[in-house]
Order: sequence, then structure tokens, then C-alpha cells
Amino acid sequence: GTLRVVISVSALAEALGRQAEMLGLLKSTKGDTKSAQNVKAPFVYDARNQFIGWDQKDFFLPCERANLLHCLLERIHQVGENGVSSAMIPQLLHEGLLEALVPTHDEDTAKDLLKQAVTKTKEETAGWLYAIIFSPVHGIRRYFGSE
Repeated sequence: GTLRVVISVSALAEALGRQAEMLGLLKSTKGDTKSAQNVKAPFVYDARNQFIGWDQKDFFLPCERANLLHCLLERIHQVGENGVSSAMIPQLLHEGLLEALVPTHDEDTAKDLLKQAVTKTKEETAGWLYAIIFSPVHGIRRYFGSE
């Protein structure tokens, strides 16, 4: 059979933050304490402490983290024997050395959602009824954010 290997890749907060800045990712700022509303602004790594929750592990939503990591991987270049620089990931995909590049999701959230779905599926007999009754709205909101 075909050997398939899954490689888990992560990035440091600084690398994610700098990529977020390059992409102009909007995040909530601490802003004016007189106003009850958070103001969203393009993330700036050097001003990271001005953004709400920067010091928290979950500052970037799982979908943001996956997208930022994917963008970082796409930027990796290699220099060929001819001295020409090319993007490494597309080249590996083209040569068949890499089958797919799939951003992974937050493991804990994915496990929790799957566990809830399995539990609810066992409880409900009709699939359409299950779809109406079980909607992991809070889990989805935590994953993708409220906007």
C-alpha cells in the first residue's frame, strides 16, 4: 500500500503575528476605555499589546491560525540547482511528493464537537431531526468567531 505520513506543523506567536500584520487581519483593540464597544483595527505586531487578548493562547481563532500558518507555509522558497528560487509547497505538490496541504483545526474544539455530534446522533433516530435539534452553535462560534 501507499505510505501516508501526516506532519503536524505549528508556528511561533511572533510568526503568526507578523503574518497577520502582512494580511491586515482585523482584531479588537483595547481602544478608549470610555467606550463600551471594541474597535477593530488591522493587527500590528509591534503594537500587539494594544489588542485585546494578545497575551492569551487563543488570541487567534483556530480558523485564523490555520489560515496564517497556511500562508506562512506557502511563502517557503527553495533554491533549485539552477539558482532559481521557487515556492516549495506548490513544487512538492506538483512533483507528487506532497499529497495535500490541509490546515489543521484546533484539536480540543474538533474533539469536543465530534464527541457532541456522536452523542446527539445516538440520541436522535431521525437524521433531519438531529440536524434541527443539534446545532453546535457555540462551538462553531468559538472556532470561527462571532463575525
